[in-house]
Amino acid sequence: MTSIRHSDRHLLIKVLIGEPTVVGVIGLNALALFLDAFPGIHSRFGLWLEWIDYICIVYFIFEALLKIGLLKFSSYWSSGWNRFDFVIMVASLPLLLNLPFETDSSRIYAIPTLLRMGRFLRFVRVMRFVPNAAHIGQGIMRALQASVGVFLVLFVLNLTLAVGATMLFGGLENAEQYFGNPLISLYSLFKVFTVEGWYEIPDSL
Repeated sequence: MTSIRHSDRHLLIKVLIGEPTVVGVIGLNALALFLDAFPGIHSRFGLWLEWIDYICIVYFIFEALLKIGLLKFSSYWSSGWNRFDFVIMVASLPLLLNLPFETDSSRIYAIPTLLRMGRFLRFVRVMRFVPNAAHIGQGIMRALQASVGVFLVLFVLNLTLAVGATMLFGGLENAEQYFGNPLISLYSLFKVFTVEGWYEIPDSL
C-alpha cells in the first residue's frame, strides 16, 4: 500500500513538472501578458490577468523547488537549462512584492516597468523544448562569430563616411541637424542606408 502511494506521488510530481505542463503554463503566462498589454482589456480584466501572472510565477518557483528536491541541488545545477530556469525564476521574485515605488513628488515608473519587462524573459524557457535547440544555438553562435569581421568592416566604412559627411555638409545651415558632428552623421547615414530617410535628408539639403 505504501509503495502504491509512493508511486502515485511520484507520478503526480512528474505530471506537475513535466514538459506538457511547463509549456502550458508558459503559454498561459504569455497569453495573459499579451492581453494585459491592450489598454481596453487591461482596464476591464487587468486584475485577473495580474493574478494569472502571479500564479504562474508561484508555479515556476514550485517547479524549481520540486526539481531540486528530486535531483538534489548539485545535480540540478549541473544542467545548463536548469541554471537558466533558476536565474529567470529568481529574477521574477520581486514581481510578487509589487511595491509602489513612491516618491514625495511623483511615482518612479522606471523600476516597475523594468520588472514587468523582465517577465517576458520567462517565455525564453520554451526554447528548451524546441527540437535540437542546443544545435540551433551553436549554429547561431558560429554564424555570429563569422559575422564579426563583416560587422567591423561595415562599422569602419560607415564611420569613415560619417566623418566625411560632417566635413562636407556640417557647415551648411540646413544640414546641421543631420551632419552636425560625426555621431549625428553616422545616424543620418544609417537612416539613408535603411531607406528610412533616403529622400527627407537629401531634400533638406
